[in-house]
Amino acid sequence: MIYNILEEVNAENAEEITTPNPELMLNAREVVPKLTYRGKRNAMNMVIEIGPQTRRKILRTKLKIGWHIYNTRDYIVVNRCYKCSRFNHKASDCRGEKTCPLCMGSHNIKACTAPPCDFKCVV
Repeated sequence: MIYNILEEVNAENAEEITTPNPELMLNAREVVPKLTYRGKRNAMNMVIEIGPQTRRKILRTKLKIGWHIYNTRDYIVVNRCYKCSRFNHKASDCRGEKTCPLCMGSHNIKACTAPPCDFKCVV
């Protein structure tokens, strides 16, 4: 993810990412813009898809686009079901039973009265 980018930088002109960074030896085909969104304080952020070698290069240094220097970080999104407390699906798509994410009981987290010593991992 590239933080606080200018609004002029978008998926159509993403080749601007590869041009001013000769020390990274980026290839335009390696950088695939996925989405842009407004974050906190109304700042634009861009999520790009890159290979593992390119990722290591970019995370070690800052990324230059035009006359600006940007911070980058990994963009990780994990979906967790609020019904069964498992991962990679939503409660609306869940076929599992209601499970507390703390003690694995058959109740929701608000109704949990288990002490911390009784907490268990759902996965």
